[in-house]
Formats: sequence, structure tokens, C-alpha cells
Amino acid sequence: MKKLLIICLAGISGILTTACQEKKTEKITVNWATFNIRYDNPADSLNNWKYRKDTVAAFIKANQLDIVGMQEVLHNQLEDLKQRLPEYAEVGVGREDGKTQGEYAPLFYRKDRFEALDSNTFWLSQYPDSVGFIGWDGACTRIATWAKLKDRKTGKIFMAVNTHFDHIGVEARKNSALLIIQKIKEIVGDQPAVLTGDFNVSDQWDAYTTITTNSFVLKDAYKIADKQEGVNYTFHDFGREPIDKREKIDFIFVTPQIKVKDTSIPQESQGETGFLSDHNHLLIDDKVAHVVKEIFDLALKGNGVAKICRHLNKQHILRPAAYAAERGETGFERHFEGNEDKRYIWSGNSVRSILRSPIYAGNLVGYKRIAANMKSKKRPSKLPEEWEVIPNTHEGIVTQEEFDIVQQLITSRRLPQNKGGFVNIFAGVIKCVDCGCALRAMNVHRRKRPEIIDCVQYSCNNYARNGRSECSAHNIEARDLFNAVLADINCFADMAVNDEKAVRAIEKRLTETDQSRAKALEKERKKLNKRLAELDRLFSSLYEDKVMERITERNFEMMSGKYQKEQLEIEARLKEVTETLNESYEKSRGIRDFLALIRNYQGLKELDATVINALIDKILVSEREKMADGTVKQEIKIYYKFIGFVDELHIIPTKRWAAMPAKNCTVCGVEYVPGSGASRYCPACAKKIRREKSNESKRRSREQKRIACMNCPQKMTD
Repeated sequence: MKKLLIICLAGISGILTTACQEKKTEKITVNWATFNIRYDNPADSLNNWKYRKDTVAAFIKANQLDIVGMQEVLHNQLEDLKQRLPEYAEVGVGREDGKTQGEYAPLFYRKDRFEALDSNTFWLSQYPDSVGFIGWDGACTRIATWAKLKDRKTGKIFMAVNTHFDHIGVEARKNSALLIIQKIKEIVGDQPAVLTGDFNVSDQWDAYTTITTNSFVLKDAYKIADKQEGVNYTFHDFGREPIDKREKIDFIFVTPQIKVKDTSIPQESQGETGFLSDHNHLLIDDKVAHVVKEIFDLALKGNGVAKICRHLNKQHILRPAAYAAERGETGFERHFEGNEDKRYIWSGNSVRSILRSPIYAGNLVGYKRIAANMKSKKRPSKLPEEWEVIPNTHEGIVTQEEFDIVQQLITSRRLPQNKGGFVNIFAGVIKCVDCGCALRAMNVHRRKRPEIIDCVQYSCNNYARNGRSECSAHNIEARDLFNAVLADINCFADMAVNDEKAVRAIEKRLTETDQSRAKALEKERKKLNKRLAELDRLFSSLYEDKVMERITERNFEMMSGKYQKEQLEIEARLKEVTETLNESYEKSRGIRDFLALIRNYQGLKELDATVINALIDKILVSEREKMADGTVKQEIKIYYKFIGFVDELHIIPTKRWAAMPAKNCTVCGVEYVPGSGASRYCPACAKKIRREKSNESKRRSREQKRIACMNCPQKMTD
């Protein structure tokens, strides 16, 4: 299996050469490198960043590197390098928020040799200016950082681009290559350019071919160099990867104006200072992976923490602390002294911590606790939503989709089964459309029903607790709900597979408003960015006027304050517009994700909690409504994952007697469908008997009144 996270360390020494018809050709020599420094992972033990940061900085200085494109740089690592490399300047932002969150792809360059005329970051997606947007089939957010650099001595201008391609999306890598080429052409045209990065592919993949065979020529510096030194791979997994399996997936590409003198990929050995870098992934422990997988599977089926604990205890599976003690870790044996059975008794906290841990979905999580301060050494825990999660750092035991579903189940505190044994697969999903309260499954006294589902109906919990002052019943038969949802899922699945026209119609209907709005917002964003650029120029001009004493200090402060106020307003609006655009783009992508998901459920015969939790966010149930023709209808709104609400469902509620088998009248013998298990008469005989009983009751009442009147003491006295 191809490892998802790889190490890169490549160096290049080249000559940037530009020719001019009128002037003498000038040449500059630049030592250029691409370097994936490996993100700060606490699980790296002795290879953790805190042990490597000094050696990484020392390596850059020792090799006299002029420009370095780095990957997987977190904000704390950036600050560490800036502190240790004061002779270098840097450009770049975090990929998640365009500021400090997530990985950087920064460019470091020597301040004494180069001046940055311009620089920026764009996102590798269909919308390069949309902060944090995930492009195409990519697994996570990816960026490219560029700088237009000027050699201080010769005045020569060239472009540096640094990136880190997606490790999953094939289309994402290919389209990212095309986007970067487009940006190079837009920014510097035919001037020299160098592209560095971790491309997550070898030279056999489409992304590499797209870069090197495009009409805009970029050449692999390693292949065209006059001299090649070192090894032919960039991934070694802290020296653990077999040599015959090591790959070169980090490259430096140059435009034709650049002559490459020599290249070098240093061979790393651990030595006294350890390795410089690695893309080491977290290894799955096969001995316990199946236990974690089983816990998540049980949760996906609607089982609560207590039930999962009972299942694990019954299977006699070692609890986490006991397993740690078995591996030789200290501090755990004290929990089992005097009672070996405790090794197999799972606690709810243990199961809950496994279900909530993003690490089992292939993500790294950090900063789970608040840092200690001078007054207190205690480090209280943060809420899960406050954790810093770095996605797709290693191979997961469960998928991200499964993990997200389990988090929803935990949040909604679902009760999967009622006292009658009915498995409530809609628990936490079905809601009242009027008050928003959950609908609970209630057993209805219906004797001799063939299946338990026919003895259950859902009713508004708010109504059940507080009566009509708060809400109405919103009753819906469990059988009706199951049938309606199953039919709707099958309808969407069949459409996704067989009817492209209908799919396009739904996609158009769901995104039509968003698309027109997105166009307007995109136009507004361009205007705002243009105005920000104008304000920057105005600030620069205003400051120059102040220095040259063309304007007074008072006028400078007044005008600069006005510009600054406008700038803050534009930035606030720009942030709002960008967020709205991202939501619109996410919705378009969500439709494609939903169609890809629902195709897997074509021909579905039965519903269970796993299916419901995978496809549906919520179901809203309206009150029953009697129509003009005497029929009763009920409206159901299903909100699917990724796309939300599409169409309401109108069902005709099943009458309670509909599920009862036919029987013969005990009076006339005619076959009829009873309304309850206690029924013995057909409707005609039942009506006749009721009339007779009513007449008999009236006769007895009159007789009792007559006797009472005759025995009245007042009448006897008279």
C-alpha cells in the first residue's frame, strides 16, 4: 500500500539566466531547495519537532541555501524557524483560514540577496481565492504560495512558487498542476519561474506529466541538471522504508530560461542528532484495531455506550489500560491489583473516549487541554469542538464519514429501543415540524397485531409532556414512516443511477438561486479587492507626501484615518462575502457527494440505523390534515446529508384496523376486517347490537326512574 505521508528533502543549485536583445545577458546563481519539514506531531517521540528544529535550521545555514520552499509547516514551526533564521524573510499563510490555522507552504529567502516585489497565496481548487476551499476530489485543503523576487545586485526578476499537492485526489493533483501553470503565466509571463513542492506522486503519474508536457514548458530540474548527486528518492520513513520501495515524490521544476548546474538529494542517516524530517504515518495496531472497529460499528447501529460496554465485557476483551500494561507501559498495574477480572471490565468513559477521538479516522488531534499558568499547574480539558485537528495524517481504522455519523449520534443522545422491544432507528432524527421537539416511539394497545412495528406510533414529546397548551400530537404510524422513507431513498438512488436529466433538474433547482447570488458576490469581491489595492497605493502615496512635507501632519492623520476606516469596512465585508461564497460552493459540491453516496443504496429492501444515519440529518413531521374530499393526509420533510431538504412527502396515514387479518362475524358469519383484536361482529351486526343495547339501556333507565318515583316518601305522605 502506498504510504500517504512521505518525507522530502531535495536540493538544487541552478543558474537563473535571462536574455535581452538590447542589453548584455546577466546571470545569477541561486541555491534553491524544496524541504518538507514534517509537521509537529507529538506522536513522533524522539523525532518530534522539538528535537529537530535546531538541526533543520542548522542544515539550511550549512548548505547556504538562498531560497527554500517548505511544506507541512505549522504556525509554531514557522515561528521557530523565523527565530533561528534571522537572515531569511518568509511569505505564506495557513491554509485553513488564510492566516495562522493549518499547514503553511512558505517560501524562505535571503533578505540580503532578494527583495519580494509581490507575494500571495491561492487555494488549489475551482475557486483559488476562496479561503479553505477543498478542490475537486481532494481530501483536504491545499495551497500554493508564490513570490515575485528581485535580485538586489542585478535587478533580475523571477518567480518562486511552492506547493503541497493532495495525497488522495487524482483529479485534484492534475487540476492543481494546470492552475499553477495558469497563475505563473498570469503573474510573470515569460520571465523565469521555479516551482518547488511535495507533489505526492512519482514521475509516472498524470500530475507530473501535466506539468512537464504542458504547452507552458516546465522541466524537471533533477533530470536536466549537468550533475546529479546523492540518492534518487526523497522518502525514507525515518530510515525504516526498504530501499527498493523508496520513491521520489518531491520535485523542483524550472522554466527554459534557467540552466541547472547540479542537483543533490542528500542521503540521511540517523546519527547523533536524528533525522531532519519524515512523513511517518501513525501505524495501526492490528491487535486492537478490530476492537475499535467493532465499537464504531455498534455505535453506528444505534447502540449506546452502556450497551457497547456490556458487549465488550461479555466478549472478555482487554480494556485499554490493561492492554497498555500488557505492552509494558508503567502506571497501569495498580488498577488491577487484587482483582484480575477488572482487566476485562470496560468503563463508559473508555468507550466514549474512543468514539470521540479523531485519531481513529486518520486525523491528528492536539491542544486538548488548556495550558498551565503560573497560578495553577492544572490543565483543564477543552471541549471537542475546541481541539485543533490536522486532517488525513495517517491511515484511519474508520472512515471520516463513519466518524462524523457517530459524533451526531453521541450528541443527540439517542435511545435505540423502547420497552416493548421496538428498535427505534429514527431516534434523534425525527422531529416535530411546529415545535422542533423530538417525536418519541410509543406502544399503542393493539392486541394480536402480526408485527411489533404495527403496534408503534410516533408522537410529539412536547405534546406528551405538556398537552395541547404547547403543541399537538403529530402522530404518525411507524409503518407509514418506514415505508415513506424507504420509498424516497429508493427513488433518489434509482434517479442517481438511471436518470441524469432528473439529477440535473434537481441540481439546478437547488443551486439556481445560489449560483446567481454567487456571481453577484464574486463580482463584488473583485471590486472590494480592487479597492483594497487602491487604498494600499493611496496609503503609500500619502506617506510619501508626508515625508516630503507636501502635506501637514494634521492632514496626513485626517486622510489616513479616513482610508483606514474604509479599509477596515472593506475587509469586514470581504470576509463576509468570502464566507457566503464558500457556503455556496460547498452546497454545489454537496449535491455531487450526495449522489455518489445514494447510488450505493439502490434496491434497498430494509431500513436500519446505519442507513438512516448515513443518509439523513433530520425528518420533520406535520400534523394530520383532513382534506375537502374526506381523506386524511400528512406531510413529511426529509433533510438529507449534503443537500438538505428537496421535496415534501404527502402520505395517507394508515388506519389502525388496516393491519388486522380478516375474521368472520359471530352473528351472521360474514367475513370482515376488525378494528381491534376484541372485535366479534361485522359492522352491520355491530350497529344492530349497539342499537339494541342502547334501547335496552334506555328502557332500564326509565324503569328505574319509575320505581324511584313510586317509592318517593313525599308522594306516600300526600
